[in-house]
Amino acid sequence: MSDNKERSIFMRELTRLYGEWERCKDVRVKEEITKDIVLLKKAIQLLSQ
Repeated sequence: MSDNKERSIFMRELTRLYGEWERCKDVRVKEEITKDIVLLKKAIQLLSQ
């Protein structure tokens, strides 16, 4: 899979996770979503190098 396609997939997932994070009321679940967001951001950064 090309880096651009992977980056696009990760960006869509990141957008979806931000939406879930904003709607989430449970602090523990919100923390887990935050971890996923951080991980995806790192993956996107690695693809951009």
